[in-house]
Amino acid sequence: MPPHLDPALLDDLPESAGVCLFYGDNDALLYVGKSVNLGQRIRAHFASDLREYKEVRRIHWHETVGELGALLLESRLVKECQPIHNRRLRRISDLCTWQLV
Repeated sequence: MPPHLDPALLDDLPESAGVCLFYGDNDALLYVGKSVNLGQRIRAHFASDLREYKEVRRIHWHETVGELGALLLESRLVKECQPIHNRRLRRISDLCTWQLV
């Protein structure tokens, strides 16, 4: 666990689908992630030794009805909030279609 988080937080994590939000200094949104098991996914983030997780000061989560709900919510939040560690989903590209006649 990052030193700024209460270890008791791990006991409160839900084992359901949803989206987690990691906040850093000045409540800046660092990362948005989805999972079918929030508790397991958040624990996995802190099991790694990546420097970016040491910056986490606060965690918030939203439970969703299922994996599809988590996927849609994650995509929307990343595009709206532009967290610094979500590079792939931040891109908003022009869509095009092809029609075979």
